[in-house]
Amino acid sequence: GKTTRDPNGRVSELSRATGVPTPFVLVWSEEISDCSEAERLIHARLADLRESTSREFFRIDTREAIVIVKEVCESLRGEANQQRDPTLPTGR
Repeated sequence: GKTTRDPNGRVSELSRATGVPTPFVLVWSEEISDCSEAERLIHARLADLRESTSREFFRIDTREAIVIVKEVCESLRGEANQQRDPTLPTGR
């Protein structure tokens, strides 16, 4: 999931909800400027692994999920750096 707050606080908050059989565990976090876009891209990559179309749960090995999150975040950071890089031609 995504949050604009402390990830550990969000995990605690989610774990307190009724109907949660066991507490959530934070296994990886990434800080990214556009967490909504990162989440959208990650969900697109995981679409075929979704437990339910109305839920954000996926059937995937934790290590594989971390790889996908890292790839998406690195890609977004690379795009942002290209857009801001003052050494690139401006097209004028």
